[in-house]
Amino acid sequence: MKKIFYYLLFFGLVIGLTTGCTDQKEKWNTLDKKENDIKEETKGKCKIEECLNSIEITNTIEEINNIIGFEGEKKDENSNKYYWNFSDKTKIEVSIGSSGNTITATIDRNEIANKKVDFSKYDEIKALLDSGTSLTYDEFVEKIGGVQGTLVSKSSGFKRYTWANSKGGYLSASFSERTGKCTIITGRF
Repeated sequence: MKKIFYYLLFFGLVIGLTTGCTDQKEKWNTLDKKENDIKEETKGKCKIEECLNSIEITNTIEEINNIIGFEGEKKDENSNKYYWNFSDKTKIEVSIGSSGNTITATIDRNEIANKKVDFSKYDEIKALLDSGTSLTYDEFVEKIGGVQGTLVSKSSGFKRYTWANSKGGYLSASFSERTGKCTIITGRF
């Protein structure tokens, strides 16, 4: 009788512990998934890429505040730089100049990563740039897999775009507003 009691007690404990641990493990997995699925909250009336596309280099700080939806902060008293923090990872910075503003966005490359982006023709792109032949934006897009770049900076003299692939690599290219040709490329892939 004691043996049966001990066996029942033992199996009851094993079942109870197994079921209890499994339920707890599932709860932790569910919590981890929820935390990983949470996207960082951003502020503003538009996404950072949309705001950057809407801002003109001739806009005043007040006009930019209206486009973005909140007031920018002056970097320091001695500079003509303002910034708008959308989140911990994204911001727009504007440098006021006599020939117009330079507008630059800091973006999260993971948010724009695209598995279709192909950097295998980098050497060909670099050779064209070094030879002075260069590429237009559309030709550049064709060389890296047909994926449009994300505008990250613009001024009266240039526009800069960034591409990111799903492997953590990126490439940024600046295009002259005067000639439409690529002038500078940087990246890591």
